[in-house]
Amino acid sequence: MKKYNYIFPVLSYLILAAHSLRTGNIGFVALWISLIFILPLKERWVRYVTQGALILASLIWIRTAYLLIQSRLLWGMPWIRLLVIMTLTLAVMLYSLYIFSRSGASERYGKNPEYSKYLTAIFFITFILLEFIRTIVPIKLLLADRFLPGMGTFEIFLLSLYAVWIGGKILRKGNSKKVRPLIWSLFSFVFFLQLALGLAGFHSFLMTGKLHLPVPALIISGPVYRGSDFFMPILFLSTIILTGPAWCSYLCYIGAWDDRFSRFNEQKTKSLPIWSKNLRIIILLSAILIPFGLRYIPDSGAYAFAIAAFFGIAGIAVMVFISARKGIMIHCSVYCPIGITANILGKLSPWRLRIHNSCSQCRICSKECRYNALTSDDLKRLKPGISCTLCGDCLSACPGSHISYSFPGLSEEKSRLIFISVIIIIHTIFLAVARI
Repeated sequence: MKKYNYIFPVLSYLILAAHSLRTGNIGFVALWISLIFILPLKERWVRYVTQGALILASLIWIRTAYLLIQSRLLWGMPWIRLLVIMTLTLAVMLYSLYIFSRSGASERYGKNPEYSKYLTAIFFITFILLEFIRTIVPIKLLLADRFLPGMGTFEIFLLSLYAVWIGGKILRKGNSKKVRPLIWSLFSFVFFLQLALGLAGFHSFLMTGKLHLPVPALIISGPVYRGSDFFMPILFLSTIILTGPAWCSYLCYIGAWDDRFSRFNEQKTKSLPIWSKNLRIIILLSAILIPFGLRYIPDSGAYAFAIAAFFGIAGIAVMVFISARKGIMIHCSVYCPIGITANILGKLSPWRLRIHNSCSQCRICSKECRYNALTSDDLKRLKPGISCTLCGDCLSACPGSHISYSFPGLSEEKSRLIFISVIIIIHTIFLAVARI
């Protein structure tokens, strides 16, 4: 691909940036200019993203030309020269699109072709969903819109690039074990940093200014106690349907802590006692029945807050003193009622973890599983335990590739790639908008 051919897409983006500046849309100004700087990258997804951006640019320009000419006709003003200018500009954009559709562009942008379609989908779906959320939600969810009004679209563009970046790493076989804990910890850090800044007086970092305890159990207990405000349970259930129980290994702001503490002991306990399963049920029922009972006690707000705070503090103690010692995520796999809820409701999702008949029972995966979902009995049954969260660490650890993701009608590799892509998109959206 000849270097001078960059002139045409760059010119297209600059024209659109000027148009956006004229209309006062500063976010799109930054977006069009930023698209120039990804052109030198040799990744295959850059070609596809550029093609998509140029198609969007052409549609925007056609609409703009139509509206301007209609306006001039309405007011009886000359319009032929305007039509010529708009047509020539559209021709530049279409020629740019043609350049990126030729074989030379395919040779120029040839790096990592095996994941390019998935990375392109991650970019566009993340961008479209965040822009849709930004449009329909009445409050300003994005920090850019709060601190730099009008720059939300540019923040979405940067977040979409972030999604592609981590996608390029985690989609590679064997990388999930390394990358997943890092992006999970990043999400938790951003979530609690915003909470801390909000409590310190920077209220723009809070979603609405109405604070509640950041205890996952309140996703269930809060609505049961109030009898209203079902946004979080609906969001939780929607995520479960899309990704199964992966909420507990990618999206929970507290679970990342338990993961970190459990890694303090690499020689983890072989298995948990049988009664731990019954304890999970007892805690889940308590998380439902106690707040329901408190509804009928006059002025019970102080009691409800104290119980929730105690439960949260006790959960941290479980991580520090038990998860760290046993090398298993005890908080997530035993203590947290959201954990077992995700495990049970996760059956609504078609995603599964499959253990093949060829499994040699070497138990390397058991040593890697922090959720105690791959015990000797589980491996003999060729079925992960109920505490499995589809985290994928076992896929990275298995030396014979005897474990895989599965989805009806899809091959193992496509199941893995699509599952991870969906998770990355949701992770990025949560990173953008999830805060108290």
